[in-house]
Amino acid sequence: MSAVAFRLRSTLVHRWPVILVLSVMVGLVSGVVLACAAGARRTTTAPERYTAAAGGDFDAVVTQQDGGLPVTAQVRGLEGVESAESITFVFGGLSLAGSDPAQGPLDALVFSGSSRAVFNRVVEGRDVDPDVADEFVATRAFADEAGATVGDVFHFISLTQQQADEAGFDSPDPAGPQLLATLVGIVDGASQIEDPTPTVVMPPALLDLPDIGVSQTVMSVRLRDGFDQADLRRGLDTLPESHSLAIGSGAVVSADIRSAVRTQAISMWILTAVAAGAALVVLGQVISRFARLADDERDRLRQLGFTDRLVLAESLGRAFVPIVLGAVLAVGAAIIPSGVFPTGFARHLEPRPGVLVDPATLGLGAVAVVIALGAWSLIALTLSGRAARAQASTSAIEGLAARSPSATAATGVRFAFSRSRRGRSSAGGLAFAVAITTALLVAALEFGASLHRLIDEPFRYGVNHDLALGDDGSRTLAPDLVQTVADDEDVASLVLYGSDHARHGTLDIQVLGMHLLRGDGAPTLTSGRLPSAPDEIALGRSTARDLDASVGESVELEGASSTRELRVTGIAVIPGFGANEGVGSGGLLTMEGLQALNGDAVPNVIAVQFDGSTSGAAERLLAKIGAPSGEPFRPSVIINVDRVRDVPYLLAALIGVLCLLTVVNMVIGSVRSRQREFAILRALGAGGRWVSAAVRWQSTLLTIVPASVGALAGLVVGRRLFVEFADRMGAIDGALVPVGAILALLAAVTVIANIATALPARNLRRLAPALQLHAE
Repeated sequence: MSAVAFRLRSTLVHRWPVILVLSVMVGLVSGVVLACAAGARRTTTAPERYTAAAGGDFDAVVTQQDGGLPVTAQVRGLEGVESAESITFVFGGLSLAGSDPAQGPLDALVFSGSSRAVFNRVVEGRDVDPDVADEFVATRAFADEAGATVGDVFHFISLTQQQADEAGFDSPDPAGPQLLATLVGIVDGASQIEDPTPTVVMPPALLDLPDIGVSQTVMSVRLRDGFDQADLRRGLDTLPESHSLAIGSGAVVSADIRSAVRTQAISMWILTAVAAGAALVVLGQVISRFARLADDERDRLRQLGFTDRLVLAESLGRAFVPIVLGAVLAVGAAIIPSGVFPTGFARHLEPRPGVLVDPATLGLGAVAVVIALGAWSLIALTLSGRAARAQASTSAIEGLAARSPSATAATGVRFAFSRSRRGRSSAGGLAFAVAITTALLVAALEFGASLHRLIDEPFRYGVNHDLALGDDGSRTLAPDLVQTVADDEDVASLVLYGSDHARHGTLDIQVLGMHLLRGDGAPTLTSGRLPSAPDEIALGRSTARDLDASVGESVELEGASSTRELRVTGIAVIPGFGANEGVGSGGLLTMEGLQALNGDAVPNVIAVQFDGSTSGAAERLLAKIGAPSGEPFRPSVIINVDRVRDVPYLLAALIGVLCLLTVVNMVIGSVRSRQREFAILRALGAGGRWVSAAVRWQSTLLTIVPASVGALAGLVVGRRLFVEFADRMGAIDGALVPVGAILALLAAVTVIANIATALPARNLRRLAPALQLHAE
């Protein structure tokens, strides 16, 4: 081994510029991969780190759903409750003092209470003084919408409780308290990712003003050690109107946001894997070429007494020098761009933006670089030292060649699928890589197309109406509103909904009562049928999982008036009205069924579908009833999914580049490995056109066969992934097969494969057979 060490030292002395270049190359390329890995891990852990920075999750969120002044003080006094912070929805609005009154209030939600119940931090200015009513904090979205800065004064107007209960924001001439309020701070929280609606929070003292209209109250509760949600539920049941108090998750970062972040993180891990694969192929080939000894040098060493193991040891030593140095450089190169992660909406969850050193990821990544490149070099150098062996064509290949339409096609079949004499391995490995990358590419395209269709077709997530009236917190519909809408000749479907909540054990479930007046605008089913009797219910898929209930089984729900045994008739995509987010959560009953649970429940939402042949119907109806227009409702889960809708296509683009590189590498290597065979064919009289045709057959078959197999596998994988994804959120899970894109992909890789082999084919035509055979 001393001789090997001497030769390695000599190589380092005489070839240090090459080693330095290789080390820098390994460092930069591997650094990109490590940066992607560290960024993926930073994205993956963002929700947990954000939660920790916010002081941890709340143990529960209690929603006071039936309006009225908040019972936060009573909840705070329950045994086991350590703290409770709340905000109450206020029927009010804000406009910049001195602005044109005709413009109306800004489009913003107004709450009263503690901003800490929803927003985790004050990012500018200060928090409100709870004992005064004339100041507020707001989200960045509000400040941008209003063009406001800390210190600006706004005019606050509100409705009375009677106006709020009877007509909500459709009430003319607000008669509630009014005052001038100062913006004292900007707040931020994970809820702004889920719902970026401009929001303001005024002090609790606002609720002390006489006759101010309020609605739902949300209380974020922390429990003492040893207490859980079941204990909290028992405590809530001791309070008056306990039925109006529903318990939900106290997660600072909701499950929907976590799901969207997880999707983005998975895409980044896939990106990292793709980048790592490409880096391994490129760097592995470059390093193994540098480390491989020439045949004449290897022969001289053997004559001097070097065994094959010593030759391999020297070659590996030459390879590991730039690999190890490059891995060290890669760690430093990966730290520099770390500040750009997380990207996209997940960056909102990063509690400490900027450069971040992740010792675990970078350290393990550097070790992985050394192991992966070392293994590649070992395999490549071991194979390079073995004598090539010819392999006869299998009977299957010969049978296929015999059925080929021409001699050039038969030659292309044999050259594509059998091992050449010069080849140290068959093309099977690269063909397998082509099949895998094509499968991943097709799966990404199918998932992306299905995701786009899900987001762009609202009925797939429960919004099967063009307009919803009354869903503004009011408890009843305005007088004559239903008749006015029913009389509109453009209305094709009209459905009335009432909303309430019920309990199954300690689980609170939002339920809707439905009364179909006209048309076929009922919610979409994924299985079973809609309820038609008071003792029947259809469930969202997520709620069905929570209840462990399926079609045909019965569930017991406790309402404000009675406890009912309800038979599950179907699984539906639930509309989002009232406190229900919809999609996969909640239940759907007839209106009579809802009133059997709560005798005070009445319809408070009108869902309208218009005749598709007319335009401007919604605007005309809104003008007729004097209601403002607004954006269609989108559940928070869809808002979060929309943020990552282009991620599958980004992955498809990256995987596509890797697929094309693999195809080009495969077909060029396959054609070059057949130079001797083509020289023999030329010597036997094959012309240049004949050789070109055989090369085209070889390239086409070598590409289209594994790519087609991969495309079929990708369709299965893409469909399975999307079905799981849609089922988890409770939406319609039909996958869309992008036939045109897949056919275009197969055609593109075939054309590129033929273009890539054009130059090797030209060289085969021009080189004299005698010279080629002599060189062999």
